[in-house]
Amino acid sequence: MSAIPPVPFLFQRFPVLERRVPFSRLGCPGTPTEELKVLGRFMGRHLWVKRDDRYGSPGGGKVRKLEFALAALLQQERRCLITFGPLGSNHVAATAVHAAGLGIETLGVLVPQPLQFYVRGNLETSCHFARVIFTRWTPGAAFIAMRHWLRRRMSTGEGPALLAPGGSSIVGILGYVEAGLEIAQDVSAGRLPEPDYAFIPAGTCGALAGLAVGLRIAGLKTRAVGVRVASRLTCTATTTAWLANRVLGLLRSRGAQLEIGRVRGHDLTMLHSFCGRGYGHATEAGREALRLAYDTEGLALDTTYTGKAMAGMLAFMAEPEHRHARALFINTWAAPALIEGPSAIPEHIERWLARRESKGGSESPR
Repeated sequence: MSAIPPVPFLFQRFPVLERRVPFSRLGCPGTPTEELKVLGRFMGRHLWVKRDDRYGSPGGGKVRKLEFALAALLQQERRCLITFGPLGSNHVAATAVHAAGLGIETLGVLVPQPLQFYVRGNLETSCHFARVIFTRWTPGAAFIAMRHWLRRRMSTGEGPALLAPGGSSIVGILGYVEAGLEIAQDVSAGRLPEPDYAFIPAGTCGALAGLAVGLRIAGLKTRAVGVRVASRLTCTATTTAWLANRVLGLLRSRGAQLEIGRVRGHDLTMLHSFCGRGYGHATEAGREALRLAYDTEGLALDTTYTGKAMAGMLAFMAEPEHRHARALFINTWAAPALIEGPSAIPEHIERWLARRESKGGSESPR
């Protein structure tokens, strides 16, 4: 287990940021890095995992972003927020729980997605801790669904803040800058050999952007690799570089003296061949990677993000030119938290779920 820092490594490296960047500890920093010995032997490769599934529940690695994003809202004295995601969103569930703990009201605007095994658990959490609206993914439909809630909040003089899907606001992305610095700390302490590649799922591209910045600040040569799990229109190396440079701009504007240049698209790698039909649709390669990770290492993955990312890493590392390379897999997903008591899922969403389940049911992880 990595040593838990009293303050984030980001603030240790740039002390001026502690006074200028809001932060509220919500998760468990110093998530361990472990060698994937059995899977590595099976593949004939050098493989490790960073256990961000242990960072917080619910949400796993999503909590990293919330530690910065929610603290920024508190500093602005904002007590309500709107965020967006698919029906079983890890981000919306994590936001609902951790925002409630800080006294912030959440409205989660949810849209349909394929029924994977984790959807109902995350949805139950979101509905228990937040106000939830279920609508089609169009700006007009979302606004119509939100207008009554907005009128009520505006009548009290409390305009809601908007939190980007996936928590990938520029402030929130600092959570994965911190993850990159944690990796460097593990390398420095001898707990992990410096990886040649660090693999992470890429949806909104925020975690990948933060990781690329953190690794660069730390001076590691590790190349950040995103495995695309969402639309290719927005999930690209170019988008990631744009986000990374905005993060660098934020850090400089808050006083961090950075001796690094701009991040460019060719500075990182995006693997596009593992998304399948689209977000939330399981792939056979992802299921096989999920089964392999669990059977060899007891590592629990999901079919939307980390199963596809593991499939991407294994295929990439299986290439002959990578046989001597070292790879680090960042497991960002944590299983949904269990909510006791009667269901909080609204009746109209239950009816939608029942119709979808009657047409084939949710997909099992194994």
